[in-house]
Amino acid sequence: MRRIPPLHCCLLACVILTCGCQWLRMSHGPRGLPGSQSILTPHGELVADAVIMEVLIIRCPYGDSALNHDLWQDVDEQIFPLDLRNRLAGNGFRVGVVGNQIPYSLMYLMDMKDDDQPQSPVTTVRLDELQNTPKLVRWSLTSRKNQQNEILASANKENAMILFHENGIQGGEFYKNVQAVFSLKTKPLGDGRVRVTIMPELQHGDVRQKFTQDAGAYRIVSGRQKRTFDSLRGEVTLSPGQILILANMPEGLGNLGNFFLTDDEADSKYQKIICLRMCRSPHHDLFTRDGTLPMDTDISESEM
Repeated sequence: MRRIPPLHCCLLACVILTCGCQWLRMSHGPRGLPGSQSILTPHGELVADAVIMEVLIIRCPYGDSALNHDLWQDVDEQIFPLDLRNRLAGNGFRVGVVGNQIPYSLMYLMDMKDDDQPQSPVTTVRLDELQNTPKLVRWSLTSRKNQQNEILASANKENAMILFHENGIQGGEFYKNVQAVFSLKTKPLGDGRVRVTIMPELQHGDVRQKFTQDAGAYRIVSGRQKRTFDSLRGEVTLSPGQILILANMPEGLGNLGNFFLTDDEADSKYQKIICLRMCRSPHHDLFTRDGTLPMDTDISESEM
């Protein structure tokens, strides 16, 4: 038996540890197909098909008026065609966009401070200051054109009966070992804007391995069975700084939206909203390289 030199053993151990950390990081947040190419050019700019987004998941008490009423006074819900909005509403989903100046109603949900009563309107916020809020979870998502990304919207549930409206018909299906996932793809439009395609799907059953072809090469990937809802697939064009908001309707008990965006914990029940914030895309200079707005600066007046 051939012995492996000690130096080679150390290098192999480093590779294994590095891969393990990457798997752990991606398993707790938005998932995407790992790429071998850098998303940055030698000059530090994004390559033509890459975008960087922030994903925030905010939990609120179930039925909270700040989420279900106040927030939607500041959200544009006309981003999707009427027929798609009706299909989404029929399945308990509510979707909209806010501009690059984050409204106070959304900031309030991020902070969840009962005594937060500002004396003047707030027009900007550094999201990195909110990442330690107990009810806020935040990730950074890097996506390439046509790359399949996944946002895990719920914990894995051993058994679930899920109701939905599809093709004008009320239906329901029973699943074992099921999890709610938003499938996400991005496509830069070359002018700073990005077309985002998002669709709800259920992943269920046991994890299985299969062969797939990518760029002419075959590789083994692991995955579960998927139940996609193509009739709820939506496309929206986001400019840097805009935020896509996904929420559910609390009155739709037992529907698809509730399965995706409701958490039950002991004696408590929570609603969740998912916010997708466009941070960086090719061909724009609205944001600095760390993903903050130029007005979000720590420079004091004495340094200006």
